[in-house]
Amino acid sequence: MVTSDVSEHLLRPLIISANLSTELEAVKLQAWKDLMIRGHELAIHCKGTIDNAALGEAIECFEAAAVLSSQGIGNMLTTLLKLSSTLYARFNRVGNRADLDAAIIKYQETLRLTPPGHKKRSASLFGLAIALKTRFQQAGDREDLDDAIVMHQEALELRPPGDPSRSNSLTSLTDSLFLRYRLIGNRKDLENIILMYREALELRPPGHPSRATTLTNLATALRTRFFEAGHRVDLDDAIIMHQEVLELTPSDHPGRSDRLGALASALQDRFGQMGDPVDLDDAIIMLHEALELTPLGHAKRVNTLTNLATALDARFTQFGNRADLQDAITNYRQTLELMPRGHISFSVTVTSLAASLFARFQQVGERADLNNCIEKCQEALELMPPGNPNRSRSLLILAIALRTRFDELGDRQDLDDAIIKHEEVYMSMPPGHSNRSYCLMHLATALSTRFQREGNQADLEDSITKHQKALKLISPTHTLRPLGLINFAKSLQSRFEQVGDRIDLDNAVLKCREALGLTPLGNPNRSRSLRSLALALSAWLKFVSTIPQAYVLALLILFHLLRERLITLLGIQ
Repeated sequence: MVTSDVSEHLLRPLIISANLSTELEAVKLQAWKDLMIRGHELAIHCKGTIDNAALGEAIECFEAAAVLSSQGIGNMLTTLLKLSSTLYARFNRVGNRADLDAAIIKYQETLRLTPPGHKKRSASLFGLAIALKTRFQQAGDREDLDDAIVMHQEALELRPPGDPSRSNSLTSLTDSLFLRYRLIGNRKDLENIILMYREALELRPPGHPSRATTLTNLATALRTRFFEAGHRVDLDDAIIMHQEVLELTPSDHPGRSDRLGALASALQDRFGQMGDPVDLDDAIIMLHEALELTPLGHAKRVNTLTNLATALDARFTQFGNRADLQDAITNYRQTLELMPRGHISFSVTVTSLAASLFARFQQVGERADLNNCIEKCQEALELMPPGNPNRSRSLLILAIALRTRFDELGDRQDLDDAIIKHEEVYMSMPPGHSNRSYCLMHLATALSTRFQREGNQADLEDSITKHQKALKLISPTHTLRPLGLINFAKSLQSRFEQVGDRIDLDNAVLKCREALGLTPLGNPNRSRSLRSLALALSAWLKFVSTIPQAYVLALLILFHLLRERLITLLGIQ
């Protein structure tokens, strides 16, 4: 029989071992707590600073805590959630894709630890969805976006009305749906996006720190629907929301320049619809303020310069103030100085500068502007291979500028090149393209000019065919129609002079009369319409010399032409 003393002697090592083990567990638990507290303090410190070293130290703390959690020390879910969010924060700071991938892996581990019914499942779903959406934006893998949407939807279901986190889930889900809408254009997605943004806005009343962000997102979605469906009320509502956002944004807010730009862009859209100069003036004022907030070296300065140049260009086109044109050219040049040649918008900006230089040539007549316009178009085209959606605009401006230089200097090569460019533009435009008729008109006129110079009948026939096609595409009320009719009549007269077919001459007179009917007194094409009709009737008189009324009518038209010129010059009413 073993005595109690012997039992105590035998059990003492086990008791000591158990006590040591308990003490070690306590030490490890305290170490886990210390690591978590230190990591949390560093992460909070980093939110208000750019101390990336401290952020890295926070990640090291959470990684060490995760090692202890893998041994059963502390709470593994809490550790992984902290580690995931900190890795994601460092990715947003530094941009290292490895941090984003690691954050996703850790969030996936938290999801396995939070089965349906777990109180922290919505947090795991939400964090993983945010990280997956970000990776989609980085790498473009559609599967990441689809998975993010599914997880956001589940997280939202776990955050019913009244849950303080519901507004965040609504906004983030809607952001992801908006990305998918931009990919595939599903109108149903857009309607759901607007509904959910409206619900999120109700959960973020005036005074809520995230109200401005939700207003901005809803305004963007409404503008998108305006472009889709054309409902003016969507654009008006978007502008009201952008204005509220700006009122919520103090002058020193880092996002003020972006918000000024968003409101300016919406105002420009409404100006394009309604033509109210106040909208365009307000947009330009806001873009000037935005430019002051983006000094040299600021990442957003290039975009602001481009938007301001575009707005000034639009105001010059509308009202003809040469100072606006000069400022637009200056801003386009500054943009190109700051923009690398490989930038996605470089060639588009070069083309816009070329268009403004051509407009200044038309205003001032400085041939250097015309030559620079041609050079800039050629530079832009070198960066736009066939198939580039922006190539046709550069080609069209180049073709018009070459034709203009031919008119100035008479170099046959410029005219031939202009025709080649016009033909390429025409072939690149699908049926229904808004600029197809405009391109056809210019091509027809260039062919007619070459016929006048070279006498090739094929050019004249081609010109007449192109004029006919262009006029079929131009509505009776379009501002370009009178000019198209006048040029068509000129080509018909030329063919009459070559072939002698009375029908061509009759049609030329009819086209000139139609053009005159579309150009009332004060219209810039009025005198040209009168002159063309007078010339057509004079030609008709020569052919039908037995009708003296034609001669009288031609003289009357010439008299009216001279009278209207005097009225314009002297300002007589």
